[in-house]
Amino acid sequence: MGTTLGKCARIVAGLFVTAAAMADVIYDNGGPDASVGGTDSTVFENLNPDFTAFDDFTLEEGNTTLTDVHWWGNYYTYFSEQLDDSFQIYIYGDVSGSPDLDAGTLYVIDGATAVRQDSGLDVGGDTEMPIFAYDLFFDPIELDANVTYWLAITNGFHWRWQTSEVPGTSYQIGGIDFPGDIANWKDELDEREYNLAFNITGGVVPEPSTVVLLGAGVAALLVRQRMRRS
Repeated sequence: MGTTLGKCARIVAGLFVTAAAMADVIYDNGGPDASVGGTDSTVFENLNPDFTAFDDFTLEEGNTTLTDVHWWGNYYTYFSEQLDDSFQIYIYGDVSGSPDLDAGTLYVIDGATAVRQDSGLDVGGDTEMPIFAYDLFFDPIELDANVTYWLAITNGFHWRWQTSEVPGTSYQIGGIDFPGDIANWKDELDEREYNLAFNITGGVVPEPSTVVLLGAGVAALLVRQRMRRS
């Protein structure tokens, strides 16, 4: 029986992993163009000025459940690469084609569990600073279709969000003792003539109870099979 229960546990765990792996790209803003150093997006207690970068996204009908975000960036110095990241992810609404800072954040996602790996690309020019890829998985977030949202990603030190290979525009805001009340800084919102590199994945995530029921069914089959062999 112990072996059967062990098999069941592994199968149930596999069902959860399979469900996560089934997530599809529901918005693609392009990968890094690697030609420039990106946009400063750093909020650090002992660093001034601070900055936050924003880029917009819109989801299509039937693809409005977010489960993970993937993006690219680089550090100012090699020393910064040795520090632990402290990412924060923010989702804002839109007002007249820019982030609605007065309304504040719709969602704040703790990025402490973001996974970092070297993308194999370097920033153009003489710096040869490596560009890193980041992956963050979180509890599903449901947004509306055909509505413009703004994604903001910040790190706790000396970090730049990489520009995208896909043409477009984005925004950056910053100042001394920023962010504070972010609405106070809306007059400092500057438009940038490029997109930022990220994509969003998601899809239909089964309820835990559904996975448990599937696992129970598998367990029953395994037990029946074991009894027949006996």
